[in-house]
Amino acid sequence: MKIRFENASMHFGEVKAVDKLSFEVKKGEFAALLGPSGCGKTTTLFMLAGFHKPVNGNIYFDDKLVNKLEPEDRGIGMVFQNYALYPHMTVMKNIMFPLRMAKVAKEKSMERALETAKLVKIDDLMDRKPGQLSGGQQQRVAIARALVKKPQLLLLDEPLSNLDAKLRLETRGEIRRIQQEVGITTVFVTHDQEEAMSISDRIILMNKGQLKQHTTPQNMYINPVSEFVASFLGSPPTNLLDLEWSQERNRIELKGTDFEIRINDTYTKLVQENKKAKLSVRPENITIVENGNASIEANIMTIETIGRDTLLKVKCADKEIRLLTEYSETLKKDRTIKIRFDEDRINIFDVNTGINLDKTKPFDKGLQ
Repeated sequence: MKIRFENASMHFGEVKAVDKLSFEVKKGEFAALLGPSGCGKTTTLFMLAGFHKPVNGNIYFDDKLVNKLEPEDRGIGMVFQNYALYPHMTVMKNIMFPLRMAKVAKEKSMERALETAKLVKIDDLMDRKPGQLSGGQQQRVAIARALVKKPQLLLLDEPLSNLDAKLRLETRGEIRRIQQEVGITTVFVTHDQEEAMSISDRIILMNKGQLKQHTTPQNMYINPVSEFVASFLGSPPTNLLDLEWSQERNRIELKGTDFEIRINDTYTKLVQENKKAKLSVRPENITIVENGNASIEANIMTIETIGRDTLLKVKCADKEIRLLTEYSETLKKDRTIKIRFDEDRINIFDVNTGINLDKTKPFDKGLQ
């Protein structure tokens, strides 16, 4: 089932929890609602579920307007953050519960419950109660209960938040596997960018109730439509540096250095018009060089080993810059090195609006 928001809003008194939100999720797609706390992502999920009705705008399932449709009539399955399992019921009875409410015959309910349990790999736990299960197992029961009705839309509200780091990693892969096997349109809420980027087909990034960008994870990471998007995505975070147009030298420079930013004509024209701008360059897009004109002198402040990578924090023109590099015994604190930016992987933003100045980039659905 395809879902579509058209300028949908949800207000609680004076608070605009969701403000004129427009996006589309295609049939069979796995979409992540991502953003900081309080951005409106859970409210958006609850609008899809029918718990909240939009005060303005429309919500469509395929071409059917569902604004006033009650949750039980929407053909959805939902997994809540706390799983909401019945502690006195066995796994089998928990999974069967929605079918019992729908007055499906007991034998047929048991058959479908076992079939769904096999899909999520908990068919050996059917006689246990939730208190006898691990967090990951409880989550699978909740997913099975949501899928047993064979819904057309699966909604997940921060499904991994109660699991430890190792289990989160394993379980997010399982959620993706289940979604692909069933082929169900899925929307899940998360504040964890790594989760969103690792398993979703598209990310719907929100802030303060508004859509900031809606595209594939990789495109959002490489071609952020705004400074907010660039700074929200990425761990370690992107470097944001001041640029200015040098009237005397007729070139764009990194503020406080003698370094010229060699970028395309589109950027040059736009930065020249704006006089100032912000440059975003991610730590993995900065390299250490021996020499060369297109390099900046920097002093190593800290060295941190992160698995196979080494994270350096260097100081350049009173600015701290993070870069990722391979481990080397020659890298020492207080050593002066030369660094260079990958000019094909930088983004430049307007200092006033925060919007990416390069209109030639493939932003897809950008700022609304």
